[in-house]
Amino acid sequence: MWTRYDVSGSVSATELVFSVLVEPRMDISYAIHVEDFETLWNDIHKSKDEVMLEEVDNLFQCLYSHYFRYFRIHLSATQLVKVTASVASTQCEGKVSQ
Repeated sequence: MWTRYDVSGSVSATELVFSVLVEPRMDISYAIHVEDFETLWNDIHKSKDEVMLEEVDNLFQCLYSHYFRYFRIHLSATQLVKVTASVASTQCEGKVSQ
């Protein structure tokens, strides 16, 4: 979405993996359909030339609010450890894979 890479038919969801910072460690996987994610981003993103930090913060606040509404879990109290999108997957350790 941010790279403007055409994802037609390749991936049905963007997955965010959050880690709860208590023992025993628990991961929460949050999958969002590409179309829904893109619609939300288009509602937030105003500039065509660059991605603003405030826009990304707003995007995550919307996702956190949605998740809390249905599951009563504050994702803002967790750590985002992995993002899998159509182009690649990246982890908080800096590992990127295709």
